[in-house]
Amino acid sequence: MSNFNPTRVRLVDQVGSNLLVRGNTPIVQKEGRQFMAFDLVVRTINQCLESGATDIHQQMPVSTQLPERFHFVSLSLMSNTGLEGRYLDMETVFFEQHPDKGLVIHDDIEKVINLGLIKENLGKQVEHRVIQRLHQLLNSQLPDPVVVYLHSAAGLDRTGAVVYSYAMRHASYAFQDAIRLNEQSGFRQINNFSLMAVEQYAYYLKRFMGISTVGEAEPVEYNDLAGLSLVEHS
Repeated sequence: MSNFNPTRVRLVDQVGSNLLVRGNTPIVQKEGRQFMAFDLVVRTINQCLESGATDIHQQMPVSTQLPERFHFVSLSLMSNTGLEGRYLDMETVFFEQHPDKGLVIHDDIEKVINLGLIKENLGKQVEHRVIQRLHQLLNSQLPDPVVVYLHSAAGLDRTGAVVYSYAMRHASYAFQDAIRLNEQSGFRQINNFSLMAVEQYAYYLKRFMGISTVGEAEPVEYNDLAGLSLVEHS
């Protein structure tokens, strides 16, 4: 399991004063102790605000620093079992003890996709369980900005898949352009399971929601996804 890695943090999009930021697990280990690295995550986001534009729209941030008051939402895509479950518990406890700092929302993306495989409606599951929630958070009308920290364990496969899907749904990205976002950010491509899930979501957007900007996207055979995994490698 990866510790928090500042090089995995990127500004993805900005909606008004609200920010979508991607990264990996916000847990660090120091001197044999594991803990939620909230202050380090915030400092890293501020460094990103100072140094670059958002990945999706290539727009410069409204501000080069987060304001004194903001709503931090840790949107975790990780499992709630095993070591990932322990990390999720650490996040949950941290925000329970420090409710003024924000909250954690858990969306186990692997369970969402597996449910879509069982019901053969993967695209619908991703749309209603993940992308709509993300869109609602980013379009929140609150007095203070909302900072959504979207993360999985390594911040590559699951996080990348959701970023690709969000770009197609809400930024008019074509499927072929969306799947280049990881590499444009200096990361490796997402794994085959994640990539095929994104293509199935692209097909859903085009076929059932009439979003033609996704371009060429063919339905994936559900049997092709069987036996593959979203397990990430650093």
